[in-house]
Amino acid sequence: MSGFIPEEKIEEIRATSDIFEVISGYITLNRSGKNYKGLCPFHHEKTPSFIVSSEKQMFHCFGCGQGGNVFSFLMKYENLSFPEAVLSVAKRYGIQIKLTRDDKSEKFVGKKEILYGVNSLANEFFKKTLKETSEGKAALEYLRKRGIEEGSFKDFNIGYALSEWDSLVKYLGRKGYSEEIILESGLAVQRENKSGSYDRFRKRIIFPIFHINGEIIGFGGRNLDDSLPKYINSPETLIYKKGESLYGLHIAKERIKTDNCCIVMEGYVDVVTAHRFGFKNSLASLGTALTEKQLRLIKSLTGNIIFIYDADRAGINAVLRAWEGVLKTGLCGKVVVLPEGDDPDSFLNSKGTEDFKALINSSKDIGEYIIDRSVEGYNLSTTSDRSQALTKVLKVLESVMCILRLADYANYLVSKLGVKEEFLYEAIKYDRKKDITFVPLKEETRKIQLDSLEVHLIQLMLTSKEVATRVFDNISSDDFEVPLLKKIAIEIANSIKSNKEFEPNRIMNIMADEEVNDLISAFLFKSEDWQDIEKAISDCIKQMQKRKAKKTLNNIEDELKLAKGKGDENTLDKLLEQKYKLYTFLKSTKFLEN
Repeated sequence: MSGFIPEEKIEEIRATSDIFEVISGYITLNRSGKNYKGLCPFHHEKTPSFIVSSEKQMFHCFGCGQGGNVFSFLMKYENLSFPEAVLSVAKRYGIQIKLTRDDKSEKFVGKKEILYGVNSLANEFFKKTLKETSEGKAALEYLRKRGIEEGSFKDFNIGYALSEWDSLVKYLGRKGYSEEIILESGLAVQRENKSGSYDRFRKRIIFPIFHINGEIIGFGGRNLDDSLPKYINSPETLIYKKGESLYGLHIAKERIKTDNCCIVMEGYVDVVTAHRFGFKNSLASLGTALTEKQLRLIKSLTGNIIFIYDADRAGINAVLRAWEGVLKTGLCGKVVVLPEGDDPDSFLNSKGTEDFKALINSSKDIGEYIIDRSVEGYNLSTTSDRSQALTKVLKVLESVMCILRLADYANYLVSKLGVKEEFLYEAIKYDRKKDITFVPLKEETRKIQLDSLEVHLIQLMLTSKEVATRVFDNISSDDFEVPLLKKIAIEIANSIKSNKEFEPNRIMNIMADEEVNDLISAFLFKSEDWQDIEKAISDCIKQMQKRKAKKTLNNIEDELKLAKGKGDENTLDKLLEQKYKLYTFLKSTKFLEN
């Protein structure tokens, strides 16, 4: 529901926006007739079934059923509330919104806007500190020695946090931000005795973390020496969720789409250096194994991902943890094996662009990489070690692979372990008896039982206000029995009563219901080819009236049985009279004929 944003303002924002322009900023779309088509960002697919219509200003996926307008897309893709999605589009198109101050959802959205504001101001403070203080200049010199120059400072908004305990807290306080907000932003930590707060980031190079839409949502701070911890990151806040964010995505997204490949690294400096050397499709996973949400973000831009993690145990384990998500999202994953002791930053600075390209060109399939790592340390020339290695490999595979996907790696396993293929599959069968489950990788699609007559009526009414008026001159929204369809019918009826423009997108805005929006977009994209729309309208109205009359007749029959059982003669007479009149009506309108 729109709540504190006036309905007319919402419609103005939607009408000003271009759904193709907005969605193409997140996923790759190609023209297909009068529409645009791409891979759905909401489920795994290899053949594009996600359609965007500039004419209808709607999208719909014929694979998973998700659909709606520009606000619906942002709500689903960025996990926003409806008011947040409206504000996001308004900001994109420079439309000013005056919010009322008495709505709970306004407070929620308002708090997010405040946190974005405090982060932006803190970032300006950090950048100024880097350039204009003696401490900052020492950090600047450190960065330049590592090859990071002015262009990188600007692109990534790199800054510096002073060593003082509360320089940022004081600065933000002077700018009018309360201690409560500064604490909520994660920029400050409350003292143990609750007597005030101090800066979270001190004496550290600051790397702001951006949302894909360009807002600063958090920060990472790196020390200048070997002291621990090497990195400090913002805690999770109302606007920052570590497992849903990727460092550098806001800069890399266009290059990822162009190159049809995403390079994933571990650290902030790795990404900054990679961009400096021309690998501008690089980003970082914020010090954690990639989550499924992060992988789906990447999948919306490309189907190919290359991991270039540090050549240490932590890097290897991060790839192992990410593999399940890679398979579930249908990404084609590869792994670059760096020389021991190297990370992308050190390798690029010492070896340069061409050697790094050579490493990428020799990258290994992620499944083969994991199999290789799983059998390390075993003497595969001996039967006992081969058996142990096979058991370990199957255990690694069982949590992420269906039996068909395992077949993709059968030949590699056979050559790696030196066993016969028949023996391999016998081992798989044996292991499965130990309750090892090979999980099929498929998306669950929502299934809603719909009444075809009601669907046709909704489709007809969505074509124009005139048709909807004609339908409701003969039937009521109460005649709809499917709850979701009844909700749509009620809103269509309300729209007719108002003097506002009859527009399916307006109905979506008012309802702001995910399932309703999915249905409306499906109806509009799958609109029937009405050879004779007048006859279709008339037939559907008659069928609905017939259904209602028959239902009423059945109810009378039930009531007659009850009255007869009670010996209630007065009620019997009244019910018989109602039955006769209804039966006569049905017969005169030929509703009783097949």
